[in-house]
Amino acid sequence: MREWIFIVGVFAIVSFVGAAGAQGGIGTSSILFSSSHVSVSQGSAASVNYTVKLASGSAWGTTLGVVNQGALSGEGISVSLSDTYGDPTYSGTMNIHVGSAVPAGSYNISLVATGDDPSPQADLALNVLQSPVSTISNQSTAAPSTTAPSTTVLSTTAPSTSTIPATTAPHTQNATQFLYIGIVAVVVIIVAIAAYLLFRKRA
Repeated sequence: MREWIFIVGVFAIVSFVGAAGAQGGIGTSSILFSSSHVSVSQGSAASVNYTVKLASGSAWGTTLGVVNQGALSGEGISVSLSDTYGDPTYSGTMNIHVGSAVPAGSYNISLVATGDDPSPQADLALNVLQSPVSTISNQSTAAPSTTAPSTTVLSTTAPSTSTIPATTAPHTQNATQFLYIGIVAVVVIIVAIAAYLLFRKRA
């Protein structure tokens, strides 16, 4: 009779432990990050260390995962974990890659540990920055518009070249008229002298 009582007692203890494990695990854990936030440029990558730490109870093992993996992938953000299973406390590295087409802004990466030592959700703030390459290209395309007004200054100097011949024309005309008058005067004097000599010879 005592043997049956002992067997029933052991069975009850095992059943109680199994039910406790099925309902929520043996202990609890928490997730800690090496930094509360990380900034990554478009088309770049970064890494953050994490630690799954035993918070209470006994260490029986956890499975770590990214809660919003699907939503991040839809945005073009990929997240991978180096270690996803172990008995707390254990650590790993989270690698983050941001696609070049991901809109700049703020995002959250959410991790949670499940299993015998579950944890509450832990969020890492991700700040996606605009790529420096796209910023330089935007500035280079805008540069020609700033230099355009300077080319119009050349058109203001053109009239000055056309005024030079107009100022010299009256001088050349006066010189020509003076030359004609001088020639006529010389001819008149010569004719007058010739007529005088001829008149004197006849006399």
